[in-house]
Parts: sequence; C-alpha cells; structure tokens
Amino acid sequence: MSNNNNDTIDIEPTEEQLATEQHYYSHLQFKADESTLKEKGISRGSILMDVVKQLRTGADLFRISLPSALLAPISMLEYISYFIRPQSYILSAHKAFDPEQRFVSVLKWWLSNTSHTPRGGIMQAKPYNPVIGEVFACKWIHKDPSSGEISKTEFITEQVSHHPPMASGVLLNRKSNLLLNAMIKPKSKFHGNSASIVLDGNITMRFLNQPESEIYDIVFPWVVAKGLIWGTQCIEINEDLKITCAGTGYSAKIQFKADNEIKGSIKKDGNRIYKVRGNITGEVRIRSVKTKKESVFFDAKDLEHAPWFVKKVANQKSNESRRVWHKVTKALADGEFEEANVQKNLIEEKQRGLRKKREESGQAWKQDLFKLKEGTEDEYLFKYDLNSEEYKSKSLGDFIDFLKEDEEEIVFAKKL
Repeated sequence: MSNNNNDTIDIEPTEEQLATEQHYYSHLQFKADESTLKEKGISRGSILMDVVKQLRTGADLFRISLPSALLAPISMLEYISYFIRPQSYILSAHKAFDPEQRFVSVLKWWLSNTSHTPRGGIMQAKPYNPVIGEVFACKWIHKDPSSGEISKTEFITEQVSHHPPMASGVLLNRKSNLLLNAMIKPKSKFHGNSASIVLDGNITMRFLNQPESEIYDIVFPWVVAKGLIWGTQCIEINEDLKITCAGTGYSAKIQFKADNEIKGSIKKDGNRIYKVRGNITGEVRIRSVKTKKESVFFDAKDLEHAPWFVKKVANQKSNESRRVWHKVTKALADGEFEEANVQKNLIEEKQRGLRKKREESGQAWKQDLFKLKEGTEDEYLFKYDLNSEEYKSKSLGDFIDFLKEDEEEIVFAKKL
C-alpha cells in the first residue's frame, strides 16, 4: 500500500488529484429535462403515476425497483457524502481548550451542511440502491484560511447489508484529529405527493486529541422532496437536528420549519445556554442566554466547500460505486432510459444470482472493511485501528487495496 502523507498535499492539483473526476456532467444539476423525455416518448408523470398506483402511503422506496427515468445518477453511498462534507471551521475545533467551543463548532458544522444540501437536480430523484459490498470513497482538500495549512479529509463507506439496507462509513482528518463513524440505515418513505429520505442509524464523532469520553452523537433531520405529482417541486429539511455529548453534558436540538426557517438551543446539563435561530439558506444567529449578546453564527452565502475528489471510474475497484453503476449512469446522462433499465436489471439479476449461490452453499456474506461490533446485531465498525502503529500513517484511501475483486470485472477494466 502507498503511504499518502498529508505533507505532500498541495491545494494546487497534483497528478493524483488530476487523476480524479466528477462525471462529465454535473451530478448536482443532473435531471433529464422534459424535452429529452418527450423525444424518447417518455412521460415522467405517467411513469410516476404508474408507480404510485402500486404504492401505499409510508412504503419504503429503497425496497422498490424504480424505472430509470425516476432515478438519480448516483449511489446512495455517494449521496451520504453530501451530508457530512467538512467545513473549514471544524478543522481547527480540536485546538479549542474549552469543550463548549468544541461543541458549538460541531453544531455549526452539521447545521451549515444543511444549508448547502442540494435542493434540485438529483435530489428530486431516487439514488441507486447500493449492492452488498459496494464501496464509495472520496476526499476533500482543505487550506486553513488563517494558517494556510493544508490537510485532507477522507471518507469511505461500505454497504454492509442489503436486507435491510445498511451502510457503514468512516471519515478521517489526521491533522485535525477528526474521526467520524457512521452506521446508516437509509429509508425513503412515500407520502403521496412527496417522499422523504431519512438517514436513520448512528453517527458518532470525536477529536482524537481529546478525552475518549467526549463523543458526539448526531441525529440528522429528514430530507423531503415535495411536488412529486402536482405543484412546485422542491426539497426541504424537516424534523430536528440533534447533537449530544454525554461526556461534557452539552446538547443541542434545532427544529426545521417551513421556508428553511430554524429555531433551537444549546444546553449544558439540561440548562439552556444559547438560542439559535434564522434561515439556513441565509443568515443564522446565535444568542447567549446569560449575556444576551447575539451574533452571526454563519451566513450561507459565505460558506465555501473544499475541493472534492473521487477516483476516475477506470481506476476504481470493481465494487466501487461509480464503477458498479457507470453503465447505468452514462445511459441516464445520454437520455437512453431503456438502456439504463437494461443495465440496471443486469446488476440486480447478478446480485440475486450471487445471493442465491451464497444461500445454497450456506456461506454468509463477509464485509471487506467493516466488522460487526461484538454484542450487537446491526452495528459495524471499521476493521482496522486507525491509531495503531501499523495503520496510523495510512490514509483511508490505502484500505481500498483490501477490497475483494470480481474476476469478470478485472478483465472488463482493461476495456475502460
């Protein structure tokens, strides 16, 4: 395995970074327009109505195979990365002496991420259901605005179960002592004219230079797509963002209301110490209960995202997300929806065949990068101790070398 040291990273693209790509269209803006569909003799409304007739309110869309015209060209594993991308101010939070400052920085990170949750394009369609063993890996390159220091945050997630669908992920920035573990059980509920995506599960994070008891538990709000059949299509954040740190006694609950308005508070040992209010697509303010002093918590227009990198499809292992789905994705981008359906069905049929073989042989699925936590039935942890002498110099990307390869895909890779 290669040793990708943070010290070699530059904010200017290196050869390694130039070997990465977004797809040749913008993921965030992709959505087949009505003229393209019309040329193909396809009516999204008719397709949607046909699907709706087969659904009951509350049905889980992740258990349903939808026509390609209703799909987003992105795996659910990659979709998750949009919600956890790090902002610059979380990268220096580990240096704060005061646990209150650290907690406020954590809340600011997660709350500001909802500000830039994509509200169009792919977020108004359903992402691909990941196949078991599918892996998505990416990284962000950061430049500290005050010190100029360069660092990288890496994220890797694996589909550890298909029935029920579950993904485990880990996010790491060694320079910022930031470690996040995620156990995601995505659910997509149908509500008639809307659908909600819920990132159920367990998300925890900590700063590696702080006491082990300082663990932050995060409960993410719902993402709701409205106007599926009639009315204006839009994306809203619903329900509550909740963050608790039992080790320090701090907690926060932020309620999401209509028109992106939010209201909530930060508490210490159950006593409210800050009030938070505003609009997540505009300005959010924070007010001290004790001093009555109010200030801008963050302004959405000032938020900047670090450059984001994913390996080229041709350089990915056979079970990495964009490699698994690249034929479906290309067909969707070209407006070839029948071909997208064909390629999607081939993937699904192959998975059914592999599952049948495992069942007949009595062979249980074995995860590549994560393992079941002892004493639990559905909690998976990263297999490797990232702080051990053996692995503490490794980047998350190095662990891709441990992935099992599909022999058929190894041959196919030479043709890409």
